[in-house]
Amino acid sequence: MALFPCVVGNHKYAGPQQSVYLAALNGTFSARSKQRLCPQHLNDMGEWLESNLQLIAVGEKMTAEYDFDVGQCYQCKSDEAPWQLFANLYRLKQPQMDYYARSCTEHLEPFRETARLEL
Repeated sequence: MALFPCVVGNHKYAGPQQSVYLAALNGTFSARSKQRLCPQHLNDMGEWLESNLQLIAVGEKMTAEYDFDVGQCYQCKSDEAPWQLFANLYRLKQPQMDYYARSCTEHLEPFRETARLEL
């Protein structure tokens, strides 16, 4: 069985790959990352996403109507929210989970750090 490096701390773990894909978009600019995570860090990421972005789909099932994108920052509710944040979480033998939020520039930093994005 292969040993994979977890992006958090670069420690090795055995077992199937589990990943999260993260993206921040602002107009035509986009920054993306893919993170391979050990089971514990994948669970930590899932908890962070649940509390910071909105779950919009599990597999092919939408979890909300299309009113989730009101154009306001997910943290401060500012109408000035040019950033769109996306995450796709892939757990072993579970459907893909898709997350979304808008962000003002001031509140982009926690997502940027979590996603390990260079903006």
